[in-house]
Amino acid sequence: MTLGPVLLFLAFTERPSGRVGRLVSIYGRVPLFYYLVHIGIIHLVALLVAEFTAGHDWSDWILKRPPWEAGLHGYGFSLAMTWLIWVGLVVALCPLCKRYDSYKQKHTGQWWLSYM
Repeated sequence: MTLGPVLLFLAFTERPSGRVGRLVSIYGRVPLFYYLVHIGIIHLVALLVAEFTAGHDWSDWILKRPPWEAGLHGYGFSLAMTWLIWVGLVVALCPLCKRYDSYKQKHTGQWWLSYM
């Protein structure tokens, strides 16, 4: 089920014509940068949610117990809320990715930028 829509999405955004195509191409030009930043933000938000809303200590997720332990069952969000957070994060990181892409385009002579 997930491969069909993804392949259609890829076909429609392969040539960035239109607003959606241009926005998607930004993420395509800075994939490692986006990946590293969004993983860090997701983990930070998960620790903050565990501390302030779920009634758990933030270190429960890092130092004390594995996540499958019975004391941590019920922590998390519904699927709809997870999708909403995901879309919000993608939209929120768009200006940062666009700025990094602009920086990367201006500094093409530095070899290390080609990896991010």
